[in-house]
Amino acid sequence: MLYLSRVFACRHCLRLNYESQQANKRDRAADHSWKLRSALGCPEGFLTCPAEDILKPKGMHWRTFEQKVGQIKRLDATAWADAGPMRESIERWLETGHW
Repeated sequence: MLYLSRVFACRHCLRLNYESQQANKRDRAADHSWKLRSALGCPEGFLTCPAEDILKPKGMHWRTFEQKVGQIKRLDATAWADAGPMRESIERWLETGHW
């Protein structure tokens, strides 16, 4: 695939990265959880909607749905743990008024 900059060139020649390569490693679990939730028709993230509350899409086998929900639960646990330092920083800021 060619991309247009000043000239047409490939991704390698233009030194372009994929979006996933630029994403913060701490956010990967949350992003993956969001992608799986969207595939199941859930418009909310792990902070506002527990995996147990996601409704099964019509036509999907229960076994497949349960596997996906299990995967979402594992990703949500990882995302919650990864968000810990940020939560602590926000809580500290709310208590003291500075970072």
